[in-house]
Amino acid sequence: MNCDKLSLIEESPFFESFKPDYLEYLAQNSGTLKISKGGFIIKEFEPAHALYMLINGKIQLTFHSSKDESPRGTRPEKNTTQLIPLRTISDPGYIIGWSSMVEPYINRASVIALSNAVVMVFERNDLESYIRQRPDFGVALMERILWLIGRRLRETRIRFVARLYEKEILTIRALIDQNRDLLSDESPLHKIPHYLENRLTLSDAFRTLELLQTHGDELERNLATLCLEILEKVRNDLTKAQA
Repeated sequence: MNCDKLSLIEESPFFESFKPDYLEYLAQNSGTLKISKGGFIIKEFEPAHALYMLINGKIQLTFHSSKDESPRGTRPEKNTTQLIPLRTISDPGYIIGWSSMVEPYINRASVIALSNAVVMVFERNDLESYIRQRPDFGVALMERILWLIGRRLRETRIRFVARLYEKEILTIRALIDQNRDLLSDESPLHKIPHYLENRLTLSDAFRTLELLQTHGDELERNLATLCLEILEKVRNDLTKAQA
């Protein structure tokens, strides 16, 4: 079983820079947890005590949006909250629960299983025990925690920018729809609204428009130019969000 765990850990991007003996310790001192569809892996505002790594299944990160003035990190009133989905994840090796390694050790989001799922569990007590033996492991772990936090912050900024410019995206959708009958069925322009609505493919939208601006037919070139003009501020803000 430890061999299986070790292979799974080695394939996680989070652990890619860890020394072999670190990975061996993690494999030997981790557990597994099965969660049924609809079950919580972690709950927002509750004490955080472990890191989790997705082995299989589909999970969703969510958080509560509150209309009251409750400080962040305190449980808001039920009648003033809305559950907001952050991201759906099905990538094996994805790490959740970084709040378990950062004071005040309170979960900052909930994670729900959208299907039956299995996660690997790294208890904070076990990690801290190894850190006392091997301070170099503690340095390596915190470096990756900071990497993970930075990555999540960039994802959040990009998502915010994408939502902020919903009007521009609707304008481009209408522009393409108005010219749908004149465009060939194979025109990449038909994919642009979908690219723009999914933050993971925003860069594909700009890349496609730039290619069409140069290599498309006359209509595609004109529409691509108009779309890029509409999206100019969006691209500038996305560039800042990714920095």
